[in-house]
Amino acid sequence: TQPRSRLSFRTPDGKPVALLANYSMHYYGSDPVSPDYFGLFSEMMKSLLAPGDDSFMAAMSQGTAGDMHWMDYGNPSRGTGIERYTDDMVKLAELCATLDFQFHPAWAYFSPIEKVIDYVSNPARLSAADRETLERLVIPMNEVLAMAQTVHSPECGMRTNQMAINHDGAVALCCGVYDPKNFIAGNFLEVSRDELQRRKFQSELCGTCMSHGIHDAAYWKPSEEWDVAGMKKQVAAGQKVAIRMFTAPHIVHLDPPQPDAEIHVAPQRGVARRILGRFLK
Repeated sequence: TQPRSRLSFRTPDGKPVALLANYSMHYYGSDPVSPDYFGLFSEMMKSLLAPGDDSFMAAMSQGTAGDMHWMDYGNPSRGTGIERYTDDMVKLAELCATLDFQFHPAWAYFSPIEKVIDYVSNPARLSAADRETLERLVIPMNEVLAMAQTVHSPECGMRTNQMAINHDGAVALCCGVYDPKNFIAGNFLEVSRDELQRRKFQSELCGTCMSHGIHDAAYWKPSEEWDVAGMKKQVAAGQKVAIRMFTAPHIVHLDPPQPDAEIHVAPQRGVARRILGRFLK
């Protein structure tokens, strides 16, 4: 699936004013000078949301598309035209709206777990790229772990409630473990679920992770403190716009910035999550 998001504007009485959509998919490849499917999408959304209203504006931007394309490279081309190509995107947008499917910000944290353990016990193993990543976090890793270590969860949901099966059938210790040497099976079809669970509970890596509170950090615990710490960092940085994960609204305008403002947040659980970068200015 390709990441897709949208921002809509309405009048107080609910009349559509404008729509900005973003979709991570390669351009279709029409005429050399053309709005491609972005233009068609905008026209279709205007006819769908505000037919006959010339004041309504729809626009679409291209996300991190790379070579992502709406086609099956393993089979001959079906000759899908740009109109159907775009129409299917509009239908996808309608479906997501019907399902009330939404994206919300989430605090980025350092991973995989093997590298977090290195950060705690053997930081010399971290690469220059790792250190650069750590510098870009809104909430520094030492603060993340300090918060998590106040929770003391006796169990880890990634161990009890999840099974991380990779594309090749191999089973990772959990979704936060990337190194194959820490996998618990080469093929999930050849090992019973009970045996897979037994291997997880016997893993030394699991014990090390939980002893440092990394399992709680992976679940953004304690959630209220994450939002408070993150908001304080963004306010101190002088941002005009800040994000928070567990509190609505998730995007907060700070204009003018208020470096001495007291930040209050209330948890809102069960949100869909999308990792954002450090600053939104």
